[in-house]
Amino acid sequence: MANVFNVAKRGMIDGTIDMDTNTFEVLLFTTSPAADLSDAQLDLTTVAGVEADAAFAEATHASYTANGTSGRITLGAVTASTDNPNNRAEVDAADITYTALNSFTITGVLMYKRVGTAGPAGDATHIPVAYYNVADTVCNGGDVIIQWNAEGFLHLT
Repeated sequence: MANVFNVAKRGMIDGTIDMDTNTFEVLLFTTSPAADLSDAQLDLTTVAGVEADAAFAEATHASYTANGTSGRITLGAVTASTDNPNNRAEVDAADITYTALNSFTITGVLMYKRVGTAGPAGDATHIPVAYYNVADTVCNGGDVIIQWNAEGFLHLT
């Protein structure tokens, strides 16, 4: 399950993050923590702050393109629902497909709220929402699908 950043938790409570109406983007890491994030990492407040942490490195390979010169993709079809049997709220989105990724290994995924300019140009204002550790995914020229859990990418209990 996701490592949810503290700034995002607060934002969901105070309304600065609206899962139904805000725009969210996803980026891929080639270096990232293999386990839960530390308290200090969960306290990071911008994507630039996450990337300044030595534990993270965004993919830079030429095949990692989607949003201009960057491989960041906008999250689509975000929907919130209530799961009464499990006593929680869930947020889901359409799966993301990166096409023809080659010659690098994905170790993690970051989903963030876009604030201002899309992609890397807005990293100083983008708000990190959730980090997902993925088992090392070797990119060998094929498509890579970020497939969210059938019950959503984020659960609030």
